[in-house]
Amino acid sequence: MRYKNSQTPSRTSPFLKNFLQTGRVWDEPAKREWADDVERRLYEAISQIDTRPTLLGYTIQRSANRVVVFTFARDKLSKQEMATLARGQWPCWDEIEKAVPEFLHTKIEFDACTVWEWYRRWDVEDEMRRFRSEHGVFE
Repeated sequence: MRYKNSQTPSRTSPFLKNFLQTGRVWDEPAKREWADDVERRLYEAISQIDTRPTLLGYTIQRSANRVVVFTFARDKLSKQEMATLARGQWPCWDEIEKAVPEFLHTKIEFDACTVWEWYRRWDVEDEMRRFRSEHGVFE
């Protein structure tokens, strides 16, 4: 599948912007390349920020073409700190979104079973559906 180069929002993915100019086809290697790029930029952004005092930091997990960023909090958080995280007001999140605008539309979720942390998940397929919808591209 090919996409025409269309107007993209100011906070568009640098990878997507460049990819649309190449005329390449959205195949599995392209999807993997996009997920690799998102993961790389996310690691770079997180390595340059200081999330204290609210969080100890962020951790990143990768599974296929999905990248997930988890909060890494102290053992005890105040109710106010928990509410702030639940609302998505994560420390230095603006800097992360500038570096990785793909996370702009991600939802905040909470994992109460395994890691007991908040997280945001980005997936290539979800992003492609959003792009198709926003730009009127139908298959």
